[in-house]
Amino acid sequence: MSKRVKISLEPASVRVPVDISETGVEIFKEESTFHNKLMENANRIWFERGEWKNISGESLEENVSRKRSRSGTESPSLQDADLQVSQPEKPTTVDGKGTTQLPFPDPQKLRESVVGKLNHAKSEIDVALDVINMLLSQRKTSSAKDLVLPPNTLQATYVSRPKQTAKHEAEASKLALGSKRKQLNDASKFLLEKAASLGSSVQAEQDFWDEALEMRRKCWLIQPGSAFQSYPGTAMASGERSFYVQYGFGDVGSKFREPTYAEITRAYDKSSGDEQQGAVQMLIPHTVRRHVVARLVESHIAGLDLNFDYSEKQLSNKAAASNIVDEDCKLNLDVSETSGRVHYLYILLCRSCLHRLL
Repeated sequence: MSKRVKISLEPASVRVPVDISETGVEIFKEESTFHNKLMENANRIWFERGEWKNISGESLEENVSRKRSRSGTESPSLQDADLQVSQPEKPTTVDGKGTTQLPFPDPQKLRESVVGKLNHAKSEIDVALDVINMLLSQRKTSSAKDLVLPPNTLQATYVSRPKQTAKHEAEASKLALGSKRKQLNDASKFLLEKAASLGSSVQAEQDFWDEALEMRRKCWLIQPGSAFQSYPGTAMASGERSFYVQYGFGDVGSKFREPTYAEITRAYDKSSGDEQQGAVQMLIPHTVRRHVVARLVESHIAGLDLNFDYSEKQLSNKAAASNIVDEDCKLNLDVSETSGRVHYLYILLCRSCLHRLL
């Protein structure tokens, strides 16, 4: 599997100072134009021309005349090569001091010759690089597939982003501001809702404990319940902390064996989710509905005839005519079918109605 390496090339944006003045100001090198750079390179090549320094116009003319006098068996290319390597015989004097000065050659010819030699050198360097790359590729094998195209064929060009118009920039700014405003409005709305809900919860809790404190001031004994045991008829499950008040007379010798502990809860309706008028409500065990099944049979005990044999119609009329049974309990009256002389009566009563009936 071939590895991809991304290389980002950026031009140096920091200019390197050439010198620093006495006042501490950095002095940067002035960048010359392309024309000036070309002239500087041409002058440098001219002054460093090496063996071309001794070539003059007279020497070239003498070489040409000498070549023409020879037989015409040699090719023109060889004649040109001989012209290039020929040396002048006598320098040309310019002043009386004996100093020599070469005539300035034709710039166009000089440029063409320099460009040709540079191209030849570049081609030689490219061939050498290709040979080196081939040797390195044979030494280190690569799992990547060879490209169909030769190397350095595909080139990347930087494409600048088109400049947006003023209208597009204004629309983009409006869209960004609108989206930010919507997000801020949604966040503020959510925070306000949660803050209001938290405030109502704190206020309900404060009201609950205020009323519980008022009950304690009115001599109502509030007892904390066990976290692992719940009293019958309470709404708290096992494992939850609850508070109870005793509203009966069990502590002063009453023989009425009934639970007299009422649970104090917060006035909150779980079915509707709305808070009630008061902050505290009490769950009394007697208000919790229970179903009791009674069975009446005929029996003879110690020679005494205790006859509880009633007809279905009489039992129904007796239970329905009783004014000590609640209306809800009368609706749950059910008389079973008779089997011989035994009658089964199933009455669904709450505990308070059952005590009053017995």
